[in-house]
Amino acid sequence: MAHRGNRGGGRIHPSSRTTNDAAAVTATALLPEHAAAIQGTMDLGKSEHVRTNYRSRNREFMSFIHKEYPERYEELTVTLSSEDKNDRSNYYYARDERDLVYEGLDHEIFLAFLSTKKTITKADGQHLASFSHISKFYCAMKWGSSVVNRHLSQNFYGKVDEFMKSYQKEYASGKTSGITKESAADPVNSSLFKLLMTWAVMSGNVFVWCFALMMWHLMARSINIDSICLHNLKRGVSDSIVFKFDDSKTDKTGEFVQEKNCYSNPHAGSEHLCLFTALGCYLSLHQDVLSKTEKLFIKPGSKKSTASKTFGRQIGEIAIPGLGRLPPKTGRNKEHSRKRTFTIVGDARPDGRIRVNKVPRVTRVAREIAGGDAMAAFANNFNVE
Repeated sequence: MAHRGNRGGGRIHPSSRTTNDAAAVTATALLPEHAAAIQGTMDLGKSEHVRTNYRSRNREFMSFIHKEYPERYEELTVTLSSEDKNDRSNYYYARDERDLVYEGLDHEIFLAFLSTKKTITKADGQHLASFSHISKFYCAMKWGSSVVNRHLSQNFYGKVDEFMKSYQKEYASGKTSGITKESAADPVNSSLFKLLMTWAVMSGNVFVWCFALMMWHLMARSINIDSICLHNLKRGVSDSIVFKFDDSKTDKTGEFVQEKNCYSNPHAGSEHLCLFTALGCYLSLHQDVLSKTEKLFIKPGSKKSTASKTFGRQIGEIAIPGLGRLPPKTGRNKEHSRKRTFTIVGDARPDGRIRVNKVPRVTRVAREIAGGDAMAAFANNFNVE
């Protein structure tokens, strides 16, 4: 391996480079189309969802200052001008009327704000907020400072970093004491997955069949399968199909994304679990559409994530045969519709009124799948032997 002087590999920060900051740089008035092209690329640094979330978190902090320390509000925030709002590079939204000054910001007020966010009240009591939740307020602060080019002090960074490290220990201790609340999706085990694939084949739902098998074999989230294209597939060295995503959740540049080899499943009785068979059926049925686009699951003209949403909706509708629609969010049904813990199955009474029965959705069945009774009930709903 070649030696690169006195420094190792990896990213070189601007502060570590040999620069000449004394030379004068003459500002150039760029043409509008050039400025727009540059900004279009810069917009990819953070997604729209992240930018919206960060602005919302900074507004929360400013509301805290206004409520708890009103005498410091005018000092620590600044009113936005029309020029500031119209500047795309600032990423201000319609709700943004003020922003933080950042320069000279009091770290103690920010730490006081973070301390109020440590506890979350839920139906089953109070719990410590996750470290990720707290750290996003700090990330929002750093992002807002960099966007408007008004820098926080070194003392601010030092004190907040110290607080965040201490909160990591507090949260770890809270896990031991049982005062944290983990929110995680329930995993789909192999037994439930086989039932889902059996249903997909028996009902002729090739989309769910192929989409789910790709998630299973590639160990990927539905949003990753949603955007997969023909250029992400190639023939393997032996008898495999090689998949390689353009990027991942943690690697948006795609620099470290690894190839994954998928093989056929020729075993008798497991034909419905063979990715080669499902993918072959899907490609054959959609060859006309795929001649116009290289996206496997997103139809031409549709937005990203539409396929993953369609998959989720169809999976959620297979637990109970004859699944009806949820009632509109009005009157007595508003709370029922919002919770979506149950679905609606109705049959007509002699007087013509509809009798509504509550039945568990697929998510509840998945949580109870470890029990034999739940498995039998789920299998009976699919008419599986």
